[in-house]
Amino acid sequence: MATLTTPDTSALSATLARHWNVQVREPGDTLWTFVRGITNFNPTVSKTRQDSGDAHGGNWGGATSTEATWSVEIGVLRKIDGSGDPDPGVELLRAKDGELGVDERVEVRWWRSDALTDAYQGFANVDFTSPGGDKTALQAATITLNGDGARTAITKPATATVTTISVSPSIATIGVGETLELDVTSNAGDDVTAYCAFASSNEARATVDDNGVVTGVATGAAATITATYPGAITDTAAVTVA
Repeated sequence: MATLTTPDTSALSATLARHWNVQVREPGDTLWTFVRGITNFNPTVSKTRQDSGDAHGGNWGGATSTEATWSVEIGVLRKIDGSGDPDPGVELLRAKDGELGVDERVEVRWWRSDALTDAYQGFANVDFTSPGGDKTALQAATITLNGDGARTAITKPATATVTTISVSPSIATIGVGETLELDVTSNAGDDVTAYCAFASSNEARATVDDNGVVTGVATGAAATITATYPGAITDTAAVTVA
């Protein structure tokens, strides 16, 4: 009788460890924010087991799990954008450092972007560590999300078709030298600010940078700030400098 052997695996492709996506949000919020700059990602589940062996187990003990806890450890590089602002997802988690009770709680979801089916969501409490380094080092952080309740399997989030966008606030007044950060959401309720291009109709009154931050230049008639999403989908905000 032939021994059963594993089929040939030479036609299979290896998967890369880096294909993880992570989003976080404040509990109760509707918009998710990506955590970017990830260098290391380790989701784990730990189980508490009790001895379930008895005198009639044929000399074998037992180990029955009675409780499970999960955690996600994320290594990131703390990067900033062209305006000097930190990554919003990392910053949301950093702001939880030192908070207690419900104030340190976030909602998190993570999934694979390849064919592997891993995709989960849950509430977690946050530990954030960001020590310095020597003069040649890059500033990094280790974020541990400690599961607070169940980890739920989810369907991988899919990109919704964007047909309209909305700029907020749509009408605003700022002073000379003051700034205003515009937010852009899609018809699906997703934050698409980072995917938009911005332009001002009157840069003598107000300018706008690549991140949607408007700066008041001089008092006068309102400047129209236009946000354009790929595919020529636009919306505007009227900003008066007073």
